[in-house]
Amino acid sequence: FGSLTYLSLSNNPGLVGTIPDEFGDLTALKWMHLSNTGITGTIPRQLEGLAALDSLDLSLTGLSGSIPKYFGDLRALEGISLSNTNINGTIPKEL
Repeated sequence: FGSLTYLSLSNNPGLVGTIPDEFGDLTALKWMHLSNTGITGTIPRQLEGLAALDSLDLSLTGLSGSIPKYFGDLRALEGISLSNTNINGTIPKEL
């Protein structure tokens, strides 16, 4: 799956669990949409390796914790949606 560029699992409320650490191995990924799912937990540190990622939608999930500072290091990232989650804290200045 190393050449996968688009991943959408959105609108699957029965999809539960956490974001797999292995998603961080999808280094060619440009677009990851996991909105409107039963995903919980925090945003895994392993996603910091997704240098090609330009669109990330984690809205309408049960994710919690804070917005990772490493999001500011993802230079290709143009859009992030974290609406309707349990994310808390401040917006990192790195963004």
